[in-house]
Amino acid sequence: MRSMHAGAWPVVENRTILGMVKGPNPDWHAQGFGHDPAASLVSACMNDEVSRCYDDEDCARALEYMLQHHLRYVPVTDHDEHFVGIVGLDDILAALVPPASDECQPRH
Repeated sequence: MRSMHAGAWPVVENRTILGMVKGPNPDWHAQGFGHDPAASLVSACMNDEVSRCYDDEDCARALEYMLQHHLRYVPVTDHDEHFVGIVGLDDILAALVPPASDECQPRH
């Protein structure tokens, strides 16, 4: 997670989401549960209560859900609950907010 600067990492087995490990520092989470991060399994520091959105939902609905539940990242599944990806708040905002026009640029 550190090397990829990931804020959240889904734990998936056979395309099914088992949980999420959330940043900013997974070692801190493992230590908070009383585990040595170098000798612990991912399951020891993951949260198994996972919120998700579906791959055919629109971005506005996913954004609304993320804001309601104070989430920065949400796993995406199909309707068979198979993991297909993860979406971040920044990804959704980039898709919904048009690029700034020249009129919106600061003047020097």
